[in-house]
Amino acid sequence: MHGLITLSFSGYLIYTLVVTHITIMAVTIYLHRHQSHRAIELGSFPSHFFRFWLWITTGMKTKEWVAVHRCHHARVDTEEDPHSPVTQGINTILWKGVIPYRKAACNQEILTKHGAGTPNDWVEKNIYSKFGQIGVIYLLAINIILFGLPGLFIWLVQMTWIPFFAAGVINGIGHYFGYRNYDTGDHSTNFFPFGIIIGGEELHNNHHAFPYAANLSRRWFELDVGYLYIQMLEYLGLAKIKYTAERLNTPLPISNRWSLQQLNQHKLQLLRIYDNSVNKVILKGQNTPNKIKKLILKSYHRLSQNELSKLTSICKDNPQLEKIVELKTHLHDILHNTHVSEKVRQLLDWCKTCRETKINCLIEFSSWLESLIGDKQHV
Repeated sequence: MHGLITLSFSGYLIYTLVVTHITIMAVTIYLHRHQSHRAIELGSFPSHFFRFWLWITTGMKTKEWVAVHRCHHARVDTEEDPHSPVTQGINTILWKGVIPYRKAACNQEILTKHGAGTPNDWVEKNIYSKFGQIGVIYLLAINIILFGLPGLFIWLVQMTWIPFFAAGVINGIGHYFGYRNYDTGDHSTNFFPFGIIIGGEELHNNHHAFPYAANLSRRWFELDVGYLYIQMLEYLGLAKIKYTAERLNTPLPISNRWSLQQLNQHKLQLLRIYDNSVNKVILKGQNTPNKIKKLILKSYHRLSQNELSKLTSICKDNPQLEKIVELKTHLHDILHNTHVSEKVRQLLDWCKTCRETKINCLIEFSSWLESLIGDKQHV
């Protein structure tokens, strides 16, 4: 079965990689950074192009994708998270991730609560939403007309690319395996530092740390190809970057007093400083195996039951380690979960507790933190 165009095997492969890459860019730039988080503004031309491309290559509806993703952030790694390997298992999300996605996308409560602000024009109502699966049928016909039988295999790859990489890999591995730059209140990880195949979404922990940032890379070796395309679009006048996050080791602002807004903005950096100036200092002076050090530095909420048992056993024989782990867990809870009206008071109480330990590095850190706390009650 022959089509209008005959290519070599490498030609078909390159074509497939190009079209799937465009689909990934449509997801990360349009659905994710533009529609879900408003990190960028897109001009009408790229917006309509990405919407059409997603309709014909995936059949996905903007409102459904956005609503499910926003719900994921609002309920991350809890029982109400539409796609968390922590609650549903890594195999379920990695290999069958499209199933919980479709279930959540059909939940009218999720759509109503989290789908606000998505396109609702004539094209959306009468074509993209009304005939969601017609686009992928058109794509199949186009592929077969152009390439013949190879076009069918290209179409099958296109149909599985997003369900596997977006619904499976990002939501599965991105909350299960990898490294973390930030001590976020979830299990998100950066599972690969070079964001090429999935357009930068590989840097998932960075994204959960600053969801409204257009850029996903934070360290010199991390690559976010999606942001490079966004910069190109901005240069051409087709996009506007609204917010970016600073590099990981950017110095904190020098000020005698921080507002609650600044405390909230830099809470993840404060936790990193705690690890560097307290935990690592204490561990350096002790003959502790590396596995145990990693366990102590790991966020308390991310420990398995087995790890919790080990940590409890270790701390039982070392009151100093027990105290720094306890205080970090408390600090994490204050910065992430305490109501704004109580945050300053609880932080000051926490600093007082640190001084009472008579552990030098804790006293130094708490004194420095206390000097930053301001009296402005806005966030």
